[in-house]
Amino acid sequence: MEIRSISVKNFRNIKDAEVTGLKRVNLITGGNAQGKTNFLESIFYLSTLSSSRMKTLNDLITLNESYFSLRCKVEKNGLSKTLEAFYGLGKDTSVRVNENPVSKKNEYIGELQIVKFSPEDIDLIKRSPVERRRNLNILISQMSRSYLSDLSRYHQVLAQKNKLLFQINEGRADRKLLLVWNAQLVETGTRIVKARLEAIDNLKDRLKDLQAKISGGKEDISISYKCSFETAGDAAANFEAKINAMQEKEIIRKASLVGPHRDDVIFILNGQDAKYFSSEGQQRSIIINLKLSEYMLMKEKTGEEPVVLIDDIFFDLDENRRTAILSVFNGMAQVFLAGTEDKNFQKYFTDYALFKIEDGKVTADGEKK
Repeated sequence: MEIRSISVKNFRNIKDAEVTGLKRVNLITGGNAQGKTNFLESIFYLSTLSSSRMKTLNDLITLNESYFSLRCKVEKNGLSKTLEAFYGLGKDTSVRVNENPVSKKNEYIGELQIVKFSPEDIDLIKRSPVERRRNLNILISQMSRSYLSDLSRYHQVLAQKNKLLFQINEGRADRKLLLVWNAQLVETGTRIVKARLEAIDNLKDRLKDLQAKISGGKEDISISYKCSFETAGDAAANFEAKINAMQEKEIIRKASLVGPHRDDVIFILNGQDAKYFSSEGQQRSIIINLKLSEYMLMKEKTGEEPVVLIDDIFFDLDENRRTAILSVFNGMAQVFLAGTEDKNFQKYFTDYALFKIEDGKVTADGEKK
């Protein structure tokens, strides 16, 4: 899978950019706060219709403008497709594939598959469980549209149940009504958990091997899924039993306390929780290797190599680790790497195009072969 061209209008500080001449490796250079991260974010949004750096979609619109629009041409499975995303103030995002409107998000996600390496991802281990669940959801959603559909339905039901819990707490509703929402949570939630467990199982050996290689065999990493109910045996029955056991607490707290929305992903480095017993450099290496593992899994499951976005995440890696990791990127189908010019990333790649961003303006800065 490769992106052939990108058009960005009114997205963050990028007013109007038409980028062509893309190659297998694309180096995006420029000073701090010039728009490098925003450019990569526009590609990520075209893939996932989401951004980890926004509170609302309005935050993505250029100041004093009323909309943003994104478009890219993608070559996939030997076919060319045009993907478009548009958002105007107060409206839902509208998307099109080959100029045909797509009404449901789960029918669009997966058209452009992305693996992203960014500063916020590097902090994944020490951030909240919400961020780790979100990362897992983005990975699985790009490989399974049924998962994304289940996830959407689950959160709709969850919102309705939480509303009912609030009403029961205030004496305005009968607790027997919880049976309807609980049954739907169990049905969709069990499928979500099973998909997550499968993904973690597929990632763990890849992550372990990469971490051992990068650390010269000194670091052993394991990854596991921490579920809010017992998954061994009949997971659905266990989920239902745990909800029933927690019912009084849920009513008191007016919130659902059991289900995939409460789960977490745990990293164990050399026998200890990496969240508390690892250095920043070790955490950075773990997440880089996790993302590489996600790349390999997505390639295996979809038969396509995802596009890789890298946002200057190598500044505190030693030269040996940096060289080892960048050599892996050098063999991928397509990479976009953003960094300041003084990093001199060119020396790691044999075939690349160079672009410069200054004050939100993207210009080609010559091609190298």
